[in-house]
Amino acid sequence: MPAAAEIDAGEFYAQMKAPKRERDLSTGQLRYRWSETGALDHYRHAHAFDHLACASQ
Repeated sequence: MPAAAEIDAGEFYAQMKAPKRERDLSTGQLRYRWSETGALDHYRHAHAFDHLACASQ
């Protein structure tokens, strides 16, 4: 969606980014830990689908 970066002053777009993946070698084995972008992830995804559904009508 071309205008996604402008929705909710950029907060919408920030929440739609992929989770951050970090390398973890603390156990001696290579593992990856995923960190989410915030507490509102699920709300923002639901809002995104609602917005896209309305835009396509």
